Amino acid sequence: MATAQSPLTVLLRAWQAGDHAAFAQLVKLVHAELQRMAASRLRGAETPSLAVGDLLNDALLKVMQAPPEWQNRGHFFATLSLAIRSVLVDHARAHQSGKRGGGLQRDDIAQVLGLSLATVDRELRFARAWLSAQLKREIEA
Repeated sequence: MATAQSPLTVLLRAWQAGDHAAFAQLVKLVHAELQRMAASRLRGAETPSLAVGDLLNDALLKVMQAPPEWQNRGHFFATLSLAIRSVLVDHARAHQSGKRGGGLQRDDIAQVLGLSLATVDRELRFARAWLSAQLKREIEA
């Protein structure tokens, strides 16, 4: 007897199989729940310059870059929760480095490229994640 799969599970499997449109549908399906998760994590954090939407978008970017082999709905939400936490930690570290004078280079980068500091931070996180994935592939090869 076959069991019916939830729409979330079907979309997770489709995304895992390479259907990139499934990811957009997946996010649309659970967006409100993901926003609640991000808002909950953000409540206890000292991150005045980070909005719920930015936090969630950065977490989704992390997951999109290297989606794991999804086990089930719980695994998906646990993974997103950890990604949200990771973004908060990265943001807090960047904020702390700014207090120690580490923000001068980022400011210069933003000014030269004509970008906001938040965009530079986001691009740097993306570059680090991409580099990490490339290094991981090289190690595994």
